[in-house]
Amino acid sequence: MEMPGWMASMMLRMGMLAEITVVGRKSGLERTAMINKKVMVDGSVLVAAGGEEHQWARNLRAAGRCRLTIKGQTAEYTAAELDGDERLSAAKSLAPPFADPAKSVAGPVFRLIPAEPQ
Repeated sequence: MEMPGWMASMMLRMGMLAEITVVGRKSGLERTAMINKKVMVDGSVLVAAGGEEHQWARNLRAAGRCRLTIKGQTAEYTAAELDGDERLSAAKSLAPPFADPAKSVAGPVFRLIPAEPQ
């Protein structure tokens, strides 16, 4: 079930969601989506797709870079896809309370690392 636009907009302003912008792997055009995130102490950000069908995740996998906006602050990141125990741990931290991480975070999980200024 998709979240109503007004609710997503409110959650974005409050910093509960982030806006990710990735270059499309086929079109070459920038694509933007609202996503769940968790900012880590080291400055990296964990993000995950609910399933393999999410295009932003496929595009991020192909591009390896993105722009992330949290509470109006935008920064560039490089992406590292997680697997194994690291993926499971990240999925648990991103899953809603009382949810099964295997079901709510069924797609790829990434650690976004702040990109070096170019």
